[in-house]
Amino acid sequence: MRILICLAAALVTIYTGISAIEVAEVGVANQIPQLEAAGAAECIISILTLCGAVIVFWKWWVSLICFSMAMAWSVFIGIVYLDDTIWIWFGACTVLALASVWLRVRQKRIKLKWMTKSV
Repeated sequence: MRILICLAAALVTIYTGISAIEVAEVGVANQIPQLEAAGAAECIISILTLCGAVIVFWKWWVSLICFSMAMAWSVFIGIVYLDDTIWIWFGACTVLALASVWLRVRQKRIKLKWMTKSV
């Protein structure tokens, strides 16, 4: 399950990063500061998602914090810039955060089953 979360987060990271670069490039080429800032904001979402993807192998709660911070940042940026694409990243980060919580619940159940069988 950790591998699936990591792969999903990596896909979100790659797509968000490419989108951020494209938006920022258009902003720079056309001298639109709002697009430049939106590209930088998407880059922050990409970095937070990447951190969550890497950390999910060691500490599930730290990856949950990274995904939750990406969710909060997405909501903030979506409201400030009125950008519809940011809400897609919010949904992706929400799914990744819920998957991290589900991973913990699943690990806890497996551990409890293992402990009761050995007694």
